[in-house]
Amino acid sequence: MINGIRVSAIILGGGLSSRMGRDKLALRIKGESVLIHTVKKFCAHKYIDEVIAVLNKDKKEDAEKAFKNAGLLNIKTVCGGKTRAKR
Repeated sequence: MINGIRVSAIILGGGLSSRMGRDKLALRIKGESVLIHTVKKFCAHKYIDEVIAVLNKDKKEDAEKAFKNAGLLNIKTVCGGKTRAKR
């Protein structure tokens, strides 16, 4: 919270990583996925009140399980659109 205003971090991870050729959010660093590392950083920030992860519909369930396994229990998840411009 900053000056009485709630702050949300929105992590955009709804893509397919098609240019990279593999799921970049699933890449592991020190035993955890890039997605988990990213979410943890935002959760630890003193001014951020909530974290929302925009995910690919085919990966949403797995990501929610990974959040739970990492102790990240209050992460809101939503599905991204077919393109960046779609909601």
